[in-house]
Amino acid sequence: MARRLPSTWESRLGTEFGHPASSAAAVTALALASFVAVRRLAGTPLAADDPAASVPLEPSAISGIVLCFLLGYMIFGNGILALARDREIARVGAAELRTPEIARAALRRSRFWGALGAAFGLITVLTIPGTYGVSLEDAHADYAWFLVAGPLFLWLLARAGYLSLRSDETLGAIRAREIDLLDLEPVRLFGRLGVQSALVWLVGTSIAAPMLLGLGLNAQILPVMIATIGVAVLSIARSVHGLGARIREKKRSELERIDGALRAARAEALEGGGTPGRLADLLAYRSFLESIRESALGTSTLLRLAAYLLIPLGSWFASALVERFVNTVLG
Repeated sequence: MARRLPSTWESRLGTEFGHPASSAAAVTALALASFVAVRRLAGTPLAADDPAASVPLEPSAISGIVLCFLLGYMIFGNGILALARDREIARVGAAELRTPEIARAALRRSRFWGALGAAFGLITVLTIPGTYGVSLEDAHADYAWFLVAGPLFLWLLARAGYLSLRSDETLGAIRAREIDLLDLEPVRLFGRLGVQSALVWLVGTSIAAPMLLGLGLNAQILPVMIATIGVAVLSIARSVHGLGARIREKKRSELERIDGALRAARAEALEGGGTPGRLADLLAYRSFLESIRESALGTSTLLRLAAYLLIPLGSWFASALVERFVNTVLG
């Protein structure tokens, strides 16, 4: 029977209740239903008063809808990363290293950062009425919804950010293994995990930024956007930190050893002795060693990363096309 390890509830939603995408869709639908219900009960319209607006929705309605999708996206992203981590750990035969104690310790530490994120989210939402020059008494009745959804989103975001940047002891034990130049999978997995984590953060930022930065909330949104981009960059940098130097040192040591063996084999061959074919085998092995890339990022991972870096540019281009389409349709 498979061992059940402690995990965040958003990870369990993403992995134990079907595919992360189905859980994310359910969370997004529930969030949208609650948001629309609150606005209808309060009699607050969704449509914008200005018919010439590029998007025919109230700014607060746009913010709420985007936040609903981001809540679902955090469930999706967390579930995808949990699946990727478990798959990579099993791929290198280290599943037995992930004990309940290790999983529980990582979960405990993430709660602190989640609390900080929720506090920042609450402060951020509280500053929004002042940005529009509106008092709390005159704010939309759906403001209470944002007071709940905003901290919840930043709570999820901060916990996911911590778990992306701080690997638990299981990955630490894999990292501490002696490097085998004939099998670099235990090293390459860190590059793959870092790039997958960066993808989740870049996609989320690319989806939200074009829609939110035009609402006059730059003071609240920009710090979050900068933080998410920072997490994306750091998740790659931290995941591969020091591994390239270890590969390089191991390769140098092995080349020195092989060069010594080659000199001995050459001397034996010149004297008419030695094992037949040994010199050729050593030369072939030395050529193999020289071909090893001194990086924790494999070629396929680097190509994937290059493609991911085009995501923000593509999202801005797509948002411009959507806005142009909406303006054309609405005349």
